[in-house]
Amino acid sequence: MSPQPSVTVIAAALVYRGDDVLLVQQQGPDDPAPTWALPAGRVKPGEPLHEAVARELREETGLEVVRLGGLAYAAQVLYPETGQQVLAFAVQVEQWAGELQIDDPDGLILRAEFVPAAEAIDRLGSLPWREMREPAIHFISSGGMPGAMWVYHVEEHTGECVCLAHLPGGAV
Repeated sequence: MSPQPSVTVIAAALVYRGDDVLLVQQQGPDDPAPTWALPAGRVKPGEPLHEAVARELREETGLEVVRLGGLAYAAQVLYPETGQQVLAFAVQVEQWAGELQIDDPDGLILRAEFVPAAEAIDRLGSLPWREMREPAIHFISSGGMPGAMWVYHVEEHTGECVCLAHLPGGAV
């Protein structure tokens, strides 16, 4: 009997302070080294996406969402052999309040800091997960062109991640 297909939903926050981008340094129990990423995490069952963005931002950085903006980008990651998929939504935070202070219940966040866009791109470049790395770097380097969609396929046996589609965002 094959496993039941499932969908995991991820909420990420894109936060700017002037030209600086907010990143978190994280390390999971199986990660060989810490990596830098956007503040993000799983959406809980029944949790609205906008509330998940605010919760993850608060837990991982201590910042409170005052006003959300639009969708920066979406990514779909398919695991065809098992039917599993991950849907990730990165949402722009237009206004926020508070000071950086980590309160991560999972204990995976080591640091949170605002860094210049070029440095953010450099730090994100070391993310081992293509499906997390490419959309974030593209958004930051394009000057915040919202609404792109990315579709990836992960080969279960090799772990190779292939980009099947990148549909650019922006005005129609």
